[in-house]
Parts: sequence; structure tokens; C-alpha cells
Amino acid sequence: MRLGIRCFPARRRFWPSLFTASSTPKTRSVLLGYAQRAAAHYASATDAAEAAACGEAAVRAAVEGKSGFMVKLVRQPGRGYACVTGLHPLSDIANVEHLLPRDWMSADGFMRTKSLLTTPGP
Repeated sequence: MRLGIRCFPARRRFWPSLFTASSTPKTRSVLLGYAQRAAAHYASATDAAEAAACGEAAVRAAVEGKSGFMVKLVRQPGRGYACVTGLHPLSDIANVEHLLPRDWMSADGFMRTKSLLTTPGP
């Protein structure tokens, strides 16, 4: 789906030079998405389908005027792997420390437990 957003590569390279020229500290820039594009061949069909579903859900939410949410994948119950998209308030996710449950790690904190091996996996 094309949203009519035009990309100007020359302009993308111009902004870092503008900031570098006006600032004394060292600066550098990275073309966003380069690492993802360079390793796209590692993505599975499931990864690609979930990424597309997240993109569609984000566009749908934007068109509906919803703001302040992040698209999430909600795993469906059962032995097989299946998930759907949902929206979650960004304030619950951004700038919040999310810790792993303590029972996923051994008492000394160095080894994983069986609970970790079975809970988050497909």
C-alpha cells in the first residue's frame, strides 16, 4: 500500500550535515531501516506476515484517528502458534522497565528454567 509519502535520498543525507556544521560535538547518522533491509533474507514467512499485519493495523488505527497506541501481537491460546494484532496504550510500553518473571530464571539468576522454555515459545 502506498501512502503517497515521497522519499528524497539527497535530503535525507542533508539533515545530518546541517546539524554537524552547527554543533561542536561529534555527530553521525544512520539511514533508518538499513539493517532490516540488509537482513530481510533471514525473515521467515511468519515474520513477514506478522510485519504486514502490524503495518495494516497501524494504518487502520491512524485512519480511524487513534493516537497514543502501539500495535501488538496477541498470541492465541492453544498448542499451535497463531496470533492477531491489537492496540496497546503507548504509555504502558514506552519509558517503562519490563522485567522477565522471576520464575523464568534459576535461583542464582544465571540459568533459565523450564517455565521460560515453555511459556514464550510457539
